[in-house]
Amino acid sequence: ELIEQGRREAEQRARTIAEELIEQGRREAEERARTKAEEVIEQGRREAEERARTMAEELIQRSRLQGQIQLCQQLLGLPLNQELEGKEPPELETLLAELQARLRQRMK
Repeated sequence: ELIEQGRREAEQRARTIAEELIEQGRREAEERARTKAEEVIEQGRREAEERARTMAEELIQRSRLQGQIQLCQQLLGLPLNQELEGKEPPELETLLAELQARLRQRMK
């Protein structure tokens, strides 16, 4: 009977240790998952901010170029080009350079 009691106590201790190890592993895995999720969220936030900043800079550049083009068109007495919205900055820069060259010619 003492042997049986000792066996039961040993089994209970082993079960308790196993449950504690399982719980510790669960907590550690949960913490790693939480940390990884926070890192992914932060990375996504930074990438979204960078994309938004880039888009804003492009819009500002495009608007500035469009305004300069329209000013040149007005000074040259040309009708305002309503199709500037769909043009890319390099195309706008080329058009602006052409208009500025025409303005310089006119001022000579």
